[in-house]
Amino acid sequence: MPKKFLTDKTLTALRRNPPKGGRLDVMDTAVPGFGVRVNDSGGLTYILNIRFPGDKYPSRRSLGIPGERTSANGRMFTLADARAEATRWRGLISSGTNPREDREKAKREARQRRSNTFQAVAEDFIAALEPTERGRVEVAQAIRREYVKRWGTRPVVEISPLDVLEVVKAMKNRGHPHQARNLLGHIRRLFSWAIAQHAYGLERSPCAELRPKLIIGKKLPGKRYLQDDEIRAAW
Repeated sequence: MPKKFLTDKTLTALRRNPPKGGRLDVMDTAVPGFGVRVNDSGGLTYILNIRFPGDKYPSRRSLGIPGERTSANGRMFTLADARAEATRWRGLISSGTNPREDREKAKREARQRRSNTFQAVAEDFIAALEPTERGRVEVAQAIRREYVKRWGTRPVVEISPLDVLEVVKAMKNRGHPHQARNLLGHIRRLFSWAIAQHAYGLERSPCAELRPKLIIGKKLPGKRYLQDDEIRAAW
């Protein structure tokens, strides 16, 4: 296997002049065991050739593909990223940790974070509402409009009492204290439900110390006027 200090220029040359009828591994002189594999069509894959924990002999494993989007941040996977990852893997291996298990753990944690966004939890809560519940549609619409729109991608455990207050007070300041009270009730109920599921990492509701009377004011009796059909029925 040829060895050389890998550069972006090297990768471009390998793409343009791939080996015919086979594959070629070009190893890096900067990080031991790190290299790039090129196939006969010019496709490249970053590799690390090393003895992994539990294995008797060294083996080759893929680190990623040049230019692919990384799931962590959506950036292109560069040669510098691959070198850093190879160095990280070597550190894990020297401590007896299998990088494959570490990668799977990172993927599980990423999936868990995605499933624990406020939007994901809110949709789970809405789906759990009883189909026969009166006002179910209005509750779902209010949560999506006032809360999901603001907090959708945020981890649910990061929502603070101040976040809730901001939403509720904004509705009150628009001249709708009754709707503000309803909003507080909806979000209080959502967080209580989420805690009871023991699935989202929540241990305490940000609404625990929020009191409607202190935030919105004394509840006033509502006014309602009979519709024409109701007046006729009364007569």
